[in-house]
Amino acid sequence: NVTSAGTVTTSGAFLTATGSTLDANDVSIGGTSSLGGNVTTTAGQTYTGATTLTGDVRLQGSAITAASIEGNGHSLDLQSTTNVTGDIANVATLVTATASNLTAASITATGPSSLGGNVTTTTGNQSYGGTTLTAASTLSANGGAGTISTGTVTGNGNNPLWTIKSVQLR
Repeated sequence: NVTSAGTVTTSGAFLTATGSTLDANDVSIGGTSSLGGNVTTTAGQTYTGATTLTGDVRLQGSAITAASIEGNGHSLDLQSTTNVTGDIANVATLVTATASNLTAASITATGPSSLGGNVTTTTGNQSYGGTTLTAASTLSANGGAGTISTGTVTGNGNNPLWTIKSVQLR
Protein backbone atom coordinates (compact mmCIF):
# COMPACT_ATOMS: atom_id res chain seq x y z
CA ASN A 1 0.00 0.00 0.00
CA VAL A 2 1.28 3.44 -0.94
CA THR A 3 0.20 6.82 0.38
CA SER A 4 1.38 10.05 -1.27
CA ALA A 5 0.34 13.60 -0.44
CA GLY A 6 1.44 14.64 -3.92
CA THR A 7 0.95 13.70 -7.54
CA VAL A 8 1.77 10.31 -9.01
CA THR A 9 2.92 10.94 -12.60
CA THR A 10 4.58 8.72 -15.18
CA SER A 11 4.93 8.88 -18.95
CA GLY A 12 5.60 5.13 -19.10
CA ALA A 13 3.77 2.03 -17.91
CA PHE A 14 2.07 2.00 -14.50
CA LEU A 15 1.31 -1.04 -12.31
CA THR A 16 -0.52 -1.59 -9.04
CA ALA A 17 -0.25 -5.01 -7.42
CA THR A 18 -3.32 -7.19 -6.90
CA GLY A 19 -4.99 -6.28 -3.62
CA SER A 20 -2.94 -3.11 -3.15
CA THR A 21 -4.14 0.42 -2.40
CA LEU A 22 -2.73 3.69 -3.74
CA ASP A 23 -3.82 6.92 -2.01
CA ALA A 24 -2.58 10.17 -3.61
CA ASN A 25 -3.61 13.72 -4.36
CA ASP A 26 -3.90 12.91 -8.07
CA VAL A 27 -2.69 10.35 -10.61
CA SER A 28 -1.60 11.09 -14.19
CA ILE A 29 -0.41 8.14 -16.28
CA GLY A 30 0.88 8.74 -19.81
CA GLY A 31 1.48 5.10 -20.75
CA THR A 32 -0.42 1.85 -20.31
CA SER A 33 -1.73 0.87 -16.88
CA SER A 34 -2.16 -2.51 -15.19
CA LEU A 35 -4.36 -2.07 -12.16
CA GLY A 36 -4.74 -4.84 -9.61
CA GLY A 37 -5.59 -2.67 -6.62
CA ASN A 38 -7.63 0.32 -5.58
CA VAL A 39 -6.68 3.92 -6.42
CA THR A 40 -8.08 6.79 -4.34
CA THR A 41 -7.31 10.44 -5.02
CA THR A 42 -8.54 13.73 -3.60
CA ALA A 43 -8.27 15.25 -7.08
CA GLY A 44 -8.54 13.45 -10.42
CA GLN A 45 -7.13 10.39 -12.15
CA THR A 46 -6.00 10.29 -15.78
CA TYR A 47 -4.98 7.10 -17.62
CA THR A 48 -3.90 8.15 -21.14
CA GLY A 49 -2.96 4.67 -22.39
CA ALA A 50 -4.97 1.46 -22.33
CA THR A 51 -5.85 0.25 -18.82
CA THR A 52 -5.99 -3.47 -17.99
CA LEU A 53 -7.38 -4.87 -14.72
CA THR A 54 -5.35 -7.62 -13.07
CA GLY A 55 -7.60 -7.77 -9.98
CA ASP A 56 -10.83 -6.29 -8.68
CA VAL A 57 -10.39 -2.50 -8.69
CA ARG A 58 -12.08 0.49 -7.06
CA LEU A 59 -11.29 3.94 -8.50
CA GLN A 60 -12.30 6.97 -6.46
CA GLY A 61 -11.48 10.65 -6.99
CA SER A 62 -13.04 13.91 -8.14
CA ALA A 63 -13.04 12.68 -11.79
CA ILE A 64 -11.58 9.75 -13.72
CA THR A 65 -10.49 9.83 -17.36
CA ALA A 66 -9.25 6.77 -19.26
CA ALA A 67 -8.54 5.75 -22.84
CA SER A 68 -10.04 2.26 -22.43
CA ILE A 69 -10.51 -0.37 -19.71
CA GLU A 70 -10.08 -4.11 -20.30
CA GLY A 71 -11.54 -5.94 -17.29
CA ASN A 72 -10.08 -9.42 -17.86
CA GLY A 73 -13.01 -10.83 -15.86
CA HIS A 74 -12.38 -8.61 -12.81
CA SER A 75 -14.81 -6.23 -11.10
CA LEU A 76 -14.67 -2.45 -11.58
CA ASP A 77 -16.07 -0.05 -8.97
CA LEU A 78 -16.18 3.58 -10.16
CA GLN A 79 -16.85 6.00 -7.32
CA SER A 80 -16.49 9.15 -9.42
CA THR A 81 -17.72 10.74 -12.59
CA THR A 82 -15.84 8.79 -15.26
CA ASN A 83 -15.12 9.41 -18.94
CA VAL A 84 -13.65 6.55 -20.99
CA THR A 85 -13.03 7.51 -24.62
CA GLY A 86 -12.81 3.84 -25.67
CA ASP A 87 -14.53 0.69 -24.47
CA ILE A 88 -15.07 -0.80 -21.03
CA ALA A 89 -14.87 -4.50 -21.88
CA ASN A 90 -14.94 -7.89 -20.15
CA VAL A 91 -15.69 -6.52 -16.67
CA ALA A 92 -17.18 -9.09 -14.27
CA THR A 93 -19.31 -6.61 -12.30
CA LEU A 94 -19.60 -2.87 -12.75
CA VAL A 95 -20.49 -0.51 -9.90
CA THR A 96 -21.12 3.22 -10.32
CA ALA A 97 -21.56 5.70 -7.49
CA THR A 98 -24.86 7.37 -6.71
CA ALA A 99 -25.29 10.62 -8.70
CA SER A 100 -22.22 9.85 -10.85
CA ASN A 101 -21.94 9.91 -14.62
CA LEU A 102 -20.18 7.23 -16.65
CA THR A 103 -19.46 7.78 -20.35
CA ALA A 104 -17.71 5.20 -22.55
CA ALA A 105 -17.74 4.13 -26.20
CA SER A 106 -19.35 0.81 -25.18
CA ILE A 107 -19.73 -1.24 -21.98
CA THR A 108 -19.67 -5.01 -21.45
CA ALA A 109 -20.11 -6.37 -17.91
CA THR A 110 -20.74 -10.11 -17.76
CA GLY A 111 -21.97 -10.23 -14.16
CA PRO A 112 -24.52 -8.31 -12.12
CA SER A 113 -23.94 -4.55 -12.09
CA SER A 114 -24.98 -1.90 -9.60
CA LEU A 115 -25.67 1.45 -11.24
CA GLY A 116 -26.11 4.52 -9.07
CA GLY A 117 -25.73 7.17 -11.72
CA ASN A 118 -26.24 7.94 -15.38
CA VAL A 119 -24.53 5.71 -17.96
CA THR A 120 -23.97 6.79 -21.57
CA THR A 121 -22.30 4.93 -24.41
CA THR A 122 -21.26 7.20 -27.25
CA THR A 123 -20.81 4.82 -30.20
CA GLY A 124 -21.71 1.34 -28.99
CA ASN A 125 -24.03 -0.70 -26.85
CA GLN A 126 -24.30 -1.60 -23.17
CA SER A 127 -24.43 -5.19 -21.91
CA TYR A 128 -24.85 -6.34 -18.30
CA GLY A 129 -25.37 -9.78 -16.72
CA GLY A 130 -28.04 -8.16 -14.53
CA THR A 131 -28.65 -4.66 -13.25
CA THR A 132 -29.52 -3.21 -9.86
CA LEU A 133 -30.35 0.49 -9.78
CA THR A 134 -29.26 2.13 -6.52
CA ALA A 135 -30.63 5.53 -7.62
CA ALA A 136 -32.72 6.94 -10.46
CA SER A 137 -30.53 6.48 -13.54
CA THR A 138 -30.58 7.41 -17.20
CA LEU A 139 -29.10 4.77 -19.49
CA SER A 140 -28.36 5.99 -23.01
CA ALA A 141 -26.84 3.88 -25.78
CA ASN A 142 -25.35 5.51 -28.87
CA GLY A 143 -27.58 8.59 -28.87
CA GLY A 144 -30.72 6.45 -28.72
CA ALA A 145 -29.61 4.25 -31.65
CA GLY A 146 -27.95 1.55 -29.54
CA THR A 147 -29.01 -1.48 -27.53
CA ILE A 148 -28.91 -2.18 -23.80
CA SER A 149 -28.85 -5.90 -22.96
CA THR A 150 -29.30 -7.09 -19.40
CA GLY A 151 -30.54 -9.93 -17.28
CA THR A 152 -32.86 -9.13 -14.39
CA VAL A 153 -33.35 -5.43 -13.61
CA THR A 154 -33.93 -4.57 -9.95
CA GLY A 155 -35.09 -1.01 -9.48
CA ASN A 156 -35.17 -0.81 -5.67
CA GLY A 157 -37.92 1.79 -6.10
CA ASN A 158 -35.88 3.67 -8.73
CA ASN A 159 -37.20 4.07 -12.24
CA PRO A 160 -34.65 4.05 -15.07
CA LEU A 161 -34.93 6.30 -18.11
CA TRP A 162 -33.83 4.37 -21.22
CA THR A 163 -32.60 6.28 -24.29
CA ILE A 164 -32.05 3.47 -26.78
CA LYS A 165 -33.11 1.74 -29.96
CA SER A 166 -33.95 -1.51 -28.15
CA VAL A 167 -33.76 -3.31 -24.80
CA GLN A 168 -32.91 -6.97 -24.60
CA LEU A 169 -33.82 -8.64 -21.32
CA ARG A 170 -32.29 -12.09 -20.94
